[in-house]
Amino acid sequence: MSVREGDQVRLLEDLVGIMGHHVPAGTIGTIVDDVNAPAQYAVDVQVNDAYDNVAVSPDQFEALPETP
Repeated sequence: MSVREGDQVRLLEDLVGIMGHHVPAGTIGTIVDDVNAPAQYAVDVQVNDAYDNVAVSPDQFEALPETP
């Protein structure tokens, strides 16, 4: 799987963001840091009215197709 900063992904499992928010599986987010790729990526997500960031490994997300 080849992803890079700016790509959208769907989370495959429930996670806890760095701000403490519960981030449910199925949440769509954007990769904002791939410095530790391919082992780990930082993904920004919106949970209700708040924003958070989760660190994910490749088996915790699926890449979404690019939209034109």
